[in-house]
Amino acid sequence: MYILLSPTKTMIQPTIELKSFENSKPYFKSKAKLINSALRKLSKKELQNLMKLSDNLADETYCDLNEWGNSNNEKHPAVLTYFGTAFKYLNAQNWSDDTAIHAQSHLIILSGLYGLLKPYDRVEKYRLEMGLKFKLIDGFSNLYDFWNQDIINYLNEFNADKPIINLASNEYFKVINKYSYFDKIINCTFLEDSNGKLKVIANHSKAARGSIANFILQNKLTNPEQLKEYKELNYQYNSIKSDELNFVFTRKN
Repeated sequence: MYILLSPTKTMIQPTIELKSFENSKPYFKSKAKLINSALRKLSKKELQNLMKLSDNLADETYCDLNEWGNSNNEKHPAVLTYFGTAFKYLNAQNWSDDTAIHAQSHLIILSGLYGLLKPYDRVEKYRLEMGLKFKLIDGFSNLYDFWNQDIINYLNEFNADKPIINLASNEYFKVINKYSYFDKIINCTFLEDSNGKLKVIANHSKAARGSIANFILQNKLTNPEQLKEYKELNYQYNSIKSDELNFVFTRKN
């Protein structure tokens, strides 16, 4: 199984490294360079307006953008660099070497800049959301158009007929879903039962996505049916709300 996750806007310098993957590089680095080159043509004010950034964040993003790609820049494993709720509960910093090796070939992090990343691909700090209205590269009206065929081809080549577990946000999953003909994508949804009404609570859902991804990788699951055994964070598989390609997990608020 492949697991799909979204990245985070915030990136940090990790406190641990794994030498086993020190040469792991983004598969689409050359295409990331095209995007970076296109963005570098923008002034700081144009970049700020495009990304809707505060003044301080615009300064930081503009600096990162123009420093990106320098050979002496620090590069760190993606899974340890993204900082947010899902990655907190993914808990990669505490993986054993065995789990890390397994994750390297079973977890994909979608990215607006890099297209997709394996967990231990070395990345530089950047800020670029997949849903950005980006028309700076000839022939492409947005990043979905720019990345969709490359990502689909990658999944077809390296995943073969194995199921894909989608734990990415709608913004990122659209890069596949909008154009895809995959028929083995399992979508996971996490709902809270509040006064008899089921609803998504965004931050809780992010935590559950990271947690169930960790559950899959730690236990080296191979069959989507095994996901139904997930019972962490008080969630349980809800057979009534679920179907063959949409697994719903619920809990009391």
